[in-house]
Parts: sequence; structure tokens; C-alpha cells
Amino acid sequence: HPDERVPLALLQGAWSSRLATEDGWALHLYARAVRDADAEGTAWTPLLDRMAAAGVWPKQRGRVFLSGRLQIVEPRSVEQHLEPVRTWARTQTDPEALAELDGFDTPALKAKVTSRRAALQAVTQEFRAPAPAATSAPVSASDADSAPIADESAVAARTSDPITGPTLAPEVRLTDAQVEGLLRFSQGANGKTELDQVRPEVRRAIDVLIAYERLPSEALGQLYQSCRRIKEWVIRIVAHGAATIELWRNALRDNNWLEVRLAVAKSRLARGDAVIRRMLSRSTSADVICALCRDGDQSDLGSLVRRVVRVDPQGVLSALRDAAAEALVRLTPADLLPLLQHEDAAIRDGAIALLPRLARA
Repeated sequence: HPDERVPLALLQGAWSSRLATEDGWALHLYARAVRDADAEGTAWTPLLDRMAAAGVWPKQRGRVFLSGRLQIVEPRSVEQHLEPVRTWARTQTDPEALAELDGFDTPALKAKVTSRRAALQAVTQEFRAPAPAATSAPVSASDADSAPIADESAVAARTSDPITGPTLAPEVRLTDAQVEGLLRFSQGANGKTELDQVRPEVRRAIDVLIAYERLPSEALGQLYQSCRRIKEWVIRIVAHGAATIELWRNALRDNNWLEVRLAVAKSRLARGDAVIRRMLSRSTSADVICALCRDGDQSDLGSLVRRVVRVDPQGVLSALRDAAAEALVRLTPADLLPLLQHEDAAIRDGAIALLPRLARA
């Protein structure tokens, strides 16, 4: 706005520190800025931005003589003014659209733009949906130079299957800012229980994070909290190489999905945790129990074998073959009797081959 040039110059110079202590001046500037913003139909202007960045913001209501009359002005907070701008930024799927906000200096707004752009740039072209019709930001243009847009990350999709989902090329490196931005995106899945309830850009961000093999364990834990009610993502998260004992425990406590229990049971590290092992052992799934039988050094091996040996003899036999040799000393021939008496000769022969590794009857 042409009339903003003088107050902008004052706020940029040495006067800004003096104005910050004069609430009357701050209230008058605020009233002018809001009047001009309302006239332009915008939520944020260069004058409001400079006031917020300089700390010149009214702290309480007061009277202001403006536009030829005395008015009572009730100032809103910076956060309240920025909310529609943030909402607009969250709806953008093209990082170049955010260039409209690059000239503003308010830290809260700059942080939002930086994280949103980093998240969008980390999402691969393969994960992008068709770009929606362009809309303008609810801000008034600034004469400040626009900040340069960083080059897009060299993210390339490698494969995608219904079990593990998309994966990324091994040479991909996401910056800390990109990971942080994607994590903020992922919060859009909070409270959702189905994939189709999640906005497309949030889904793409979560897909990228889960597919990133170098994702730190702490970041994976934050991601789990955002999408722990959506089974498809939880299955992939617990199977991630950065998954921790704490994450596995939380996943087993938070739901009773068989697919999640199977995914956790595939990890020897997870099965070795006493708490996780107790939770998995309560399962009625033969596949889960057979997975636990691969850890023959556990004291519960005999009882686990007896639970499923008649239900899934081939699964038990395969698990015991994979178990460490010293583990089978906890079993006796009586535990394998159903295998030794099985009608399938291959199963009988496999059980006989295990006998030298068992404890003596």
C-alpha cells in the first residue's frame, strides 16, 4: 500500500526500538495496517509483517483517531492474524506457490514457509497428485526480494508393492529440514483411521518418510504417533529398520491387528524383549507362535511348540530348523511326538533330524 512506505521506513530504522515501547503508537500503526488489509481483502501485509518482526505490536485495546473518527481498537495476536495464511500454505502442493510469502520476515511465518517447502520438495514426482488450480496467498505483496527456492531433492521412486509400499533409491539423502517438514506434514493424519481420510499431500509425505531407510529412530517414533490408527502405515513402520523396542511395544499395545503382530514377530530383536514376547505369545495366530519358536534359547519354547505343533506342523518344523543349535536343548522328543508320528514322510524325517539337538528324554 502506498501509505505504508513511511511507517515501514520507521520500523526498519532506529525508530523501531522506540516504537516498541510506545503502545499508543503501536496501536495506531496496527489500526492503520488492519484497515488497509481489510480494504485489500488480505490477512497479512508488509506493515503487519514489519510490526511483528520488529516487536512493535499493541498489547491492549485502546482508542485511535483514524479515518476521521475515534475508534475503539481491540488488537488480535500475531498468531490470530497468521492463521489464514498458514491455512493457505498447508493447502499448497507446489513449492513454487510459496514464493508469494518469501518477502515476509515474521519468524513464525518464515518457519511455516520453510517447513512446508522442504516437505513439498522432498516428495517425489511419483507421489504427486495433479496440481490443483492455483490460488493466491491471503497476503499483500511485499517489495522485498524473494528468497531463492532450494533445488528439489533428488528423490527417485524405486519400487512399490502392497506390503512394503514405495521405496527410495539408495543414494537419496534427505536433509534435516526436509525430514522435519515431512514430519509436520504427517501430523495431518492424527485421528484418522482410514487412508482415504488423509489429504493426498499428507499421504505422500508419510510414504516418503517410511520409505526413507536412513530415517532416524526418533523421527520414526514421531511418525508412528501421527498415523498409529491406520493399519497399512503401522505395518510398514514396525518393519522399518529404525524401529525400536519402545515403538514395537507401543504398536502392540495400541492395537490388536494380526498383520502388525506378524510384522513385529519377524524381528529377532523384538522377539528377544520379554515384554514384547509376552504380548506376542498371547496371539492365537499359528504364524506368530511359529515365529517365536525360532528363538530356541527362550524358556517358553516347549509350551509354544506344543501349542501349534498339531495346527501347523510344517511351520513348527521350519522354525526349529532355523533356531540356534543350543536352543533346542529345552525340548524333549515328547514335544515333537506329533511330528514324529505325522503321516507326511518329509515331516517325520525332518523331526528325526532334529532329535540329536534335543534334550534327552
